[in-house]
Amino acid sequence: MVGFPGETEQQFQHLLEFVERHEFDDVGAFTFSPEEETPAYHLPNQLPQAVM
Repeated sequence: MVGFPGETEQQFQHLLEFVERHEFDDVGAFTFSPEEETPAYHLPNQLPQAVM
């Protein structure tokens, strides 16, 4: 999952480098989706969809 509230560019780059370094056969990735009634829905620093 990418785009979790508060995720930094540095954290995203670390994930990207990890995936590239380990040469997975398949990887599934999706963006954070703020769902009401979940704790993460109210976290600060929500990232815009365009950034995710």
